[in-house]
Amino acid sequence: MSTPMVPHPETFEPPVHGSQPGLKLVPISETQMTVSNAEVARRVGDRAERLWARIDTLYEQVAEGTITDPAKASEALSHLRIARDKELEDPRQFDEAEYMVNVVQYMLTRTGQAHQWGSTYGVVVLIYGLFALAIFGAGLVLDGLSLLMNWLRPGLPADFTSVKHVSDVFPLYSTILWGGVGGVLGLIYSLLKHAAIEQDFDRQYMLWYFGQPFLGMLMGAIVHLFLVTGLFGLIAPTSPEAQSIGQTIAAITAVAAAFRQNYVYAWLEWLLKAVRPGGRKGDEGTTAPAPTAAPEPGAGGAG
Repeated sequence: MSTPMVPHPETFEPPVHGSQPGLKLVPISETQMTVSNAEVARRVGDRAERLWARIDTLYEQVAEGTITDPAKASEALSHLRIARDKELEDPRQFDEAEYMVNVVQYMLTRTGQAHQWGSTYGVVVLIYGLFALAIFGAGLVLDGLSLLMNWLRPGLPADFTSVKHVSDVFPLYSTILWGGVGGVLGLIYSLLKHAAIEQDFDRQYMLWYFGQPFLGMLMGAIVHLFLVTGLFGLIAPTSPEAQSIGQTIAAITAVAAAFRQNYVYAWLEWLLKAVRPGGRKGDEGTTAPAPTAAPEPGAGGAG
């Protein structure tokens, strides 16, 4: 029985251009010439002149650098050139020219929205990420300096008198916090990528950004269950040094898994499909290993 293929990691993060999969030109059907050219020109009327003026305006906006991506700017200019050629060539092609002009208008509008949202909503996301990072960092520092345990000890039984760190009696604590740190780092990375580099930030993915720290904590818990409880739990630590090494490996793994959660989600989905009897129709194929690297979204990002 064949096993399902590993889903692509980009499935679980904001896609290319924030939320836009890309506006593609639809195929244009062949025109049926049932009316004369004079009748077509009459029906178009002064709309051809207005479209001509729109092309001039859009040419100026693109040339002024409204679209900062050179490839997208070149594509927009190409659409405008083709639209103008169609308008000059035959009034019957007015609808095709108008369509291509609207495509360029959409590109310009989307670029302006991305710039505006990146400098407003993006700042809110950045502040939120830094605040979450400060909370997770404070939790780890307080536990590392034994301050947290000193604060909790008066309300604990006498058995906890010699315990210095919360993570000594509750190892899941530090792994969850380190997972949260990784989730915040992934949030900031995706934000800078979409808002500053690709400049395709989309506000509809605000919930994705806000959920990353919590998903990172969940990823830390998953790492703890699989790695600490499942692997190191089989080997009883012979010394405090061995226990410390195990916790360090778990912390590093939690940060890495939470930073690139899409890889873990892809593996989990593949695993669930593989163990499910029969799998899902249409998902079966040759066994594929998990990707070792994913192409950068927008070269998309949530998450």
